[in-house]
Amino acid sequence: MALATIGLASTVNIVSTEPFNQKRDGCIVVRSSDGHDFYVQSCILELASPVFASLISTFKLQDPDIAAAITIPELDSTQLTHFLRILYPAASSTSLTVNQMDRMYEVGKMYRATAITSRVEDLVDIRATFIYSIWELYGESCVELAEGTAGYPDLDKTTSGAYFRILWFIERRGEVPACFTFTRRTPGDGTCSDLVAHTIHPFASDFLDDKAFERIPADIVVQSGEGQSSFFAHKASLILASPILAKKIAALNFGSSTGLPVLVLPENHDVMRLLLRFCYGFTMLWGAAFGNTSDLALVAQAIQAAVKYAIPHVIDTARSICEAFLAEDPMKAYFMAVGCVLKSEATRAARLLSRDSVPFKYIPAMEHAPAKTYYRLLRYRAATHEAAAGAFDKFTFKSEDSPADVSSSTSSSVTGSETLVSEDPFDHGTQFFGVVLPGNLPVEKRTEVKNAINEAVDKVELEIDSPSS
Repeated sequence: MALATIGLASTVNIVSTEPFNQKRDGCIVVRSSDGHDFYVQSCILELASPVFASLISTFKLQDPDIAAAITIPELDSTQLTHFLRILYPAASSTSLTVNQMDRMYEVGKMYRATAITSRVEDLVDIRATFIYSIWELYGESCVELAEGTAGYPDLDKTTSGAYFRILWFIERRGEVPACFTFTRRTPGDGTCSDLVAHTIHPFASDFLDDKAFERIPADIVVQSGEGQSSFFAHKASLILASPILAKKIAALNFGSSTGLPVLVLPENHDVMRLLLRFCYGFTMLWGAAFGNTSDLALVAQAIQAAVKYAIPHVIDTARSICEAFLAEDPMKAYFMAVGCVLKSEATRAARLLSRDSVPFKYIPAMEHAPAKTYYRLLRYRAATHEAAAGAFDKFTFKSEDSPADVSSSTSSSVTGSETLVSEDPFDHGTQFFGVVLPGNLPVEKRTEVKNAINEAVDKVELEIDSPSS
């Protein structure tokens, strides 16, 4: 949540360079976290960000003749210079490092400044040298890439979708369609069929229709964290659904323009709408239930919020959806389960994905999950294949049972780049957690080998974050 504040510009310490060191009509002072001040045209800030516009308009209503100063605690003077130069039409653009771009993007989203976020996205897409630097550092082995880049600072806040495209780009040695970009999936880029490259579609209707409020008038307003959306609701439904919301409601005071108490929650508009549906008992997530998985990320966010507010029946719904996805598409089940912090379901999905050594496919939910979600899946599969190879090596076979070089097949399936990214599917009839089983094994022996491999794989832990408080 944005932390900017506005107050009197009683003492000004201008140390910035042009054009921010000259006071002109319509200027206000913008102050960095380290106490450096910038003269900025207020109209530019108001146009750039609704958060700034709200702060400035509120202050002007108090006394339009008093000089104002906005403090932005998220940016120091160097970062604020870059931030303002992107917004200012008269300022020359500056070169940003990857870390600076990351910070600009984070703060731009916080203040809903689309000029900032759009500019950073454009800059990221043309910095192909970043990808080549990773390639040079970790070599051409995708196994080493996946193991090494988790701690690489430039990947800290990227998405699983971008991480998927990085590996896809390297596997193809940079031979990708002209429309290919790293930050977003584009039609025709080759990473997947355009038929599955849809985006999240918010739910079409509000959680209650107007007739419901005609029957029982609303007695509370629920406001989303960005201050952009407000929903009329009924206290009784929220109190019955959540003991945490009940405590928050009990502490509210009246005083809004509607005469109703206002409950402000940090969730955004779309998550808030679905969360309110949960409170009213609408736990049937129809999009997922009927095969439309474009809303998976939104559902996961809403379920995380439901867990935070202790709405227990929602978890049962999430588990049911994951269960259905396990049979249909373990990749969807994995990202859904991780997003909802359901470790058992996430582990089952990861295990299914690791059992058959086929390339992981792209799904739209990757665009809304952090890179570590996909990275941990890659690591888990590599670890299960290594454990399976260790269990397999303890067996001895007669020569007629192993016509091929079993040891070399096992080694390549565990350590080669196909463990993480591959263009050719393996033979499902002989592969089991990366191990090539001899083709002439008797049924009893094959069962014994698979049981031993399963026991070894059971000991591999999938890393997953704990539920946030």
